[in-house]
Amino acid sequence: MIGFVSTFYFLRSDMQEDDRLLDHYYTIGNVFFLCHLLLLSSFIPALTVGLAIMRNVINNFYPHRIIKLGFLFVFVSIFILTYLMDSNLYNCLPAIVSVLMTFGFLYTKGHVLTLISIICSLLWLMVGFNIGSISIVLLEVVSIGLLIVRTIRIINFK
Repeated sequence: MIGFVSTFYFLRSDMQEDDRLLDHYYTIGNVFFLCHLLLLSSFIPALTVGLAIMRNVINNFYPHRIIKLGFLFVFVSIFILTYLMDSNLYNCLPAIVSVLMTFGFLYTKGHVLTLISIICSLLWLMVGFNIGSISIVLLEVVSIGLLIVRTIRIINFK
């Protein structure tokens, strides 16, 4: 059930045209998503989601370059460590998503952020299948559609 609550907030995030609101709802969705992953005993994905929550909250109050680079370094380090511990790239997908989303949230806007979000949704879709989470699979399929709609709406407003 908690996975579907996170799905609601992520979908709400995907429908936002304002990047600030997208970030707000995305962070709330991540709080519920963290709980969902912990209940599924998916600890590496939960670690990356927990750090993503910290990244988003801290960046809202202290958007300094060094903090952004620090989070990017942490997520790249998690990816490298995950890969070294388990050379199966499939198990490294949550860390890869964290690197991409950290870059996206901290350094991009508009179309580029949306494209990064679509790529990350495709990767999380693969994770959802791997850990057997119906809510993740549902979320990512719908998210991809909503992100495409968001892109079309942004293009039409310009």
